Amino acid sequence: MTPRAVSAFPPARAVLAALLLVFAAQAGWLIRAKSPSTDEVPFHLCNGYVDLLTRDFRMSPVQPPLIREWMGLPWLLIRPKLDLEKDSWKNADSAPFCTEFFYKDNRAIADRLLYSARAMVLLLGLALAVAVYLWARTLYGERAALASVALFTFSPMMLAHSALGTVDVGAAVFFFLSVFLLHRHFLGGGDGFPWAASVALGLALAAKFTAVLLLPVFLILLVSELGIWRGLARYSGVVFVAFMVTWSAYFFEFKPLLAGVPRVEEKEGYIAAIADKFTGMDPAAREKLIYAAHHVPMPLASWALGLAGTVRERRTPNGHFFLGHWREAGTDHTGKWYFYLFGFLVKSTLGFLVLLAARKAALFLMPRRDDLYQVLPAVFVIAASCFDTSWRGSRYLMPAIPFLCVWAGGVFRIFTSRTVLVPCAAALAAHVAASAAQFPYPQQYFNALVGGPSQGWRYLRDSDLDWGQELKTFAAWARRHQVTRVKTYLFGSRDEDFYGIPHVDVEEAEYRAPRRELYAISTFYLSHFDWTAAATPTDTVGHAIFIYDFRGKGAS
Repeated sequence: MTPRAVSAFPPARAVLAALLLVFAAQAGWLIRAKSPSTDEVPFHLCNGYVDLLTRDFRMSPVQPPLIREWMGLPWLLIRPKLDLEKDSWKNADSAPFCTEFFYKDNRAIADRLLYSARAMVLLLGLALAVAVYLWARTLYGERAALASVALFTFSPMMLAHSALGTVDVGAAVFFFLSVFLLHRHFLGGGDGFPWAASVALGLALAAKFTAVLLLPVFLILLVSELGIWRGLARYSGVVFVAFMVTWSAYFFEFKPLLAGVPRVEEKEGYIAAIADKFTGMDPAAREKLIYAAHHVPMPLASWALGLAGTVRERRTPNGHFFLGHWREAGTDHTGKWYFYLFGFLVKSTLGFLVLLAARKAALFLMPRRDDLYQVLPAVFVIAASCFDTSWRGSRYLMPAIPFLCVWAGGVFRIFTSRTVLVPCAAALAAHVAASAAQFPYPQQYFNALVGGPSQGWRYLRDSDLDWGQELKTFAAWARRHQVTRVKTYLFGSRDEDFYGIPHVDVEEAEYRAPRRELYAISTFYLSHFDWTAAATPTDTVGHAIFIYDFRGKGAS
């Protein structure tokens, strides 16, 4: 494979700078405008800072520490109060420990902590946009590269999550970089060892456990380039380097698997179940494995334990809202294998979907060897989602988005006929317009296939719609309407006082019938009330919080 010779596109750098500036401006505004999402405070923001200071990774091990540590770097300068004498710390109970850290111990600087951590994620989002441009330019030239960047920077999902203090965008960065750098290595002739790609793979594995999907991707790509035996030899070296890089994110931790972890009996049960599965219920083997887990030091013990927990979680049915119903685990309304696919289809702009369809047509008409590098990682992410029974939200497909942006942008190089290019340009313009029209609510974006963002609550909720990010927006709504009392049931941090919301908690009887009160209910909780299905909201806040005004009406 050799890079294409392409004609220069004179204003390319200016257009790229403009796209990055628009992305940064929108995400920067969102950083300050949105309240913490449900996962930010309890599981991410505080834990990265704690990891940096203590090098103790037992708190919320369901994600590797790299991106959390990255977000915690500014806090080393801010130096918030950290109390490690709390029972919640000793018990590794992340949610209460981190919530108290944020809203009690450091309440006066909570916003400063939030904004600084989110800004670090925005930097990663911008870096990913630049990487999309560089790879697309190598493959397809300037025009197509700018189209790919436009697809990325106006992706509602990428914009929304680049303004949140979570690990999803950071994981997508290294997921993308690892494959991009491997492709670049072979474009340069493939001589020597792919050090950059191997390091990026290790960083991806230290960013999120989803990156284990890269291991078979790398194997397939290396074998396809080098043949079976050379490919396997090179693959073993790549995995070793990646292993060492991931280990460095844990400060080269070397300890027994179960040393210092909470809820030891529960984890012993998992180990016993694994031993029984592979040893034919041999009691002696079970005891040896449990003994080793307590006494034999090993590298990356916390990573291995976290990966095992994540695999178990992803294979454990979880209650979730889908297509008009709360689907509880173990019931007749359990989840569907196409949950994430549906989320991708309705939360992508129609323009993006049209360009993907056009690019798929090009794949059949003019297949390219380069397509494997773009399509394979995306296919693995999407295919794995079909077996994921946790049903946490379409953000789990985020690592696929940058690959698809590069791939879809290729239509502007592969096709030369105006008959095709004009509709593709219209689709790109429609993508940009749809995303811009939805601002400042990119997380709540739904396309016209389901009636737009105002109807999204009928199909998906949780992180696809209402992740607690609109408490600030609701507080502004309450001030604007001079509200002095409101019954609330809001998703998120649940610290309404922090935002000045004049709230009163909903009482148990009000789940069955409303009183003569003003109610603000997050869409996540609508199904908790017997009366919301029949009642018409008097207003909505950010498509995420429904307002019901029964004051002076015939309620009880």
